Amino acid sequence: MSGLAYAPLRHGLMITWRAACFRSSATGCALGVPVHYVWFDTGSSRCGVLRRYFLSIFQTWAILRRERPEVVVVNNLPVFSVMAVWLGGLFLGHRIVLDVHSGMFTSPVWSRFAPFYRYIVARSPFTLAHNHYDGVQLSAWGGTVVHMTALPRDFPHIIRQPAPKTATMLVVCSYQPDEPIETLLNVMRALPSIHFVLTGNFKKRGLVPQDLPANIELSGFMPHEEYLQRMAQSTAAVTFSDRPQIMQMAVHEAISLGVPVVTNHSQTLKRVLEDGGVQCALDAPSMIKALQDAAARAQELREAAGQLKPRRVRDVQIELDRVRAEHPDLFA
Repeated sequence: MSGLAYAPLRHGLMITWRAACFRSSATGCALGVPVHYVWFDTGSSRCGVLRRYFLSIFQTWAILRRERPEVVVVNNLPVFSVMAVWLGGLFLGHRIVLDVHSGMFTSPVWSRFAPFYRYIVARSPFTLAHNHYDGVQLSAWGGTVVHMTALPRDFPHIIRQPAPKTATMLVVCSYQPDEPIETLLNVMRALPSIHFVLTGNFKKRGLVPQDLPANIELSGFMPHEEYLQRMAQSTAAVTFSDRPQIMQMAVHEAISLGVPVVTNHSQTLKRVLEDGGVQCALDAPSMIKALQDAAARAQELREAAGQLKPRRVRDVQIELDRVRAEHPDLFA
């Protein structure tokens, strides 16, 4: 598969309890397995969430009974998806590989299930980690860790372009509590010469387009291909989180497109972005300086960002080659 790490599992599949997930899609490509998205739109109320989990358990079991895989890669959040795959394995005999998202350690809800996760990790042939920080903990649990910190994808229909003449930043937002939205809005108001495009459902924060200055555009949700094309045409992708070790999805996408990233300080992000991005603290003066720096060095950063994809693919390939040598029976 062009431009991607690839180590096909023997008769494997991936289960993800989401409507869509860039990370799962990229993981499926890297491991040569189909990704089964299990999702029911039952609302966000407690009853709706419980109903979704109940339906998802039975849908997961139906997939496992039909496909009879030897290996199941499963997104570790929510924990009930892992429980469903584990219970199915007691009868069907498949082995489990966790795709570990950091919420397993950082979320007050999911970290309560650490003993169960530890049980699974210690008995899995290997475990996928998004960052080396999580990898240390997984190793301490007795797991064989495969670090897949950045998973670039090929987007053949997206045209990579030089940096625009007018500084344009695509600000990738999900409006979750870990994103410093209020600080970021004040920063953008202080930089009228830069055009900012905020993605995502801005109504979550009660934002009104008419209340914002002309340099701030609220795009709302866009079709994925349109979103990627706008990122490819931007001076930089901007994504901030106060969770210090996570790999934001926007970083995967930006590396895939050769677009610089402005983001928060993080050893995880520094490792994958190298000189293809600008990192800063999450206070207004630091964010202003970082965005101005990205605008001033647009072409230099773009050239550096354009070299990241093959490096990150090589990193993943090394990890996959190592685990394939340790478990040749699992791979085709």
